[in-house]
Amino acid sequence: NELSHDFVKSLLELSVLDITNNDLKDLPYELGYLPALRRVRLEGNALRRGRDTHDMATWKKSLRKRGPRPDGEGYIEEEPGSVPTKSKVGKGKGGGNSLSKQVEGKAGVVSLTQGKSLNLANKQLVSFSDAILEELASGIGHSVLSFNLKQNSLESIPEELIQAMPNMTSLDISVNQLQSLPSNLQNLPLTTLLLERNKLSSQSFCTIPITPTHSCYNKLTDLNLSSNKLTTLPNNILPLPSLSTLIISYNNLTSLENWKPHSLPSLNRFDASNNKLSTLHTLPIIWAGCNPKLRILQLQNNNMSKIPCELGLLHEMQCLDLRGNPQRAIRLSVLDKSCHDILKYLKMRLDVGELARATGEIDRFKGEVGLSV
Repeated sequence: NELSHDFVKSLLELSVLDITNNDLKDLPYELGYLPALRRVRLEGNALRRGRDTHDMATWKKSLRKRGPRPDGEGYIEEEPGSVPTKSKVGKGKGGGNSLSKQVEGKAGVVSLTQGKSLNLANKQLVSFSDAILEELASGIGHSVLSFNLKQNSLESIPEELIQAMPNMTSLDISVNQLQSLPSNLQNLPLTTLLLERNKLSSQSFCTIPITPTHSCYNKLTDLNLSSNKLTTLPNNILPLPSLSTLIISYNNLTSLENWKPHSLPSLNRFDASNNKLSTLHTLPIIWAGCNPKLRILQLQNNNMSKIPCELGLLHEMQCLDLRGNPQRAIRLSVLDKSCHDILKYLKMRLDVGELARATGEIDRFKGEVGLSV
């Protein structure tokens, strides 16, 4: 029920791997670094992620992002944004802020502020010195619209930092060690917030209640929470009226039952792949009636034993991925087809009574949210 990391690293010449019908729950990331590997069969395992091997290049890339390149020659090069090795993460001299000398002091921060963007990505940051915070608060921070903190080792973001950059519209804190969020984050006029690959739990969002009076409420359009520790969809993001893209893949979500008819009316792309969702409850009906802009729906690699045929009523859908779920009613050859063909197939599986009931519910939801029937 397990492939050892050392064993996988010894398979540099391996081209085909068949590990069907075992009890594997995860895969060693080192598989992604094997240059000759071109085909993998995984059927009959209890994998939580990495089950979709149709696109081998993408599959191997996703594995490489989970761990560093093995030592030695012959392996594929490390993927940008992969989990850093210990040698890449540190606190710098004296165990404090390891921000390199080029950004210490006023001249350094000014030099990194290009136009209206401030880039502190991959600087081995673990915290912010008082000097940096004071400098940003002195006026430099007011001109910053885009702030990149990707690939550091930050566990938290000080409220003073947010306060110093009140006009920020884009914030990237992905690939850090965040366990909490600043309580004044919602005061920023953010349109883009990238938080993937941190350690945020659903509880982490309780500190940032978002109401119509907050700056980001009507402005936020893109939110990425993938690869965190979410077990439920945070309630305070569901009312956001302008959110167009929501990515919550690679978490531990078991249910989306807190999604209500008025949730996320502008949603265009929803990626909940690689979670533990076992059912969608009435969500297909709600989406069909209340989310008219939804075009991309990614639900692959979850725990759904049954695919709801009501998804076939999402007539405007352009991309629908349901592969990698443990259901047996719909053949993989069907789920591999175009979105149009999948929708047509699912709708045809509804009998006359089921179709009438679903259509009636969709019309009722449309009326509740003020859409034309």
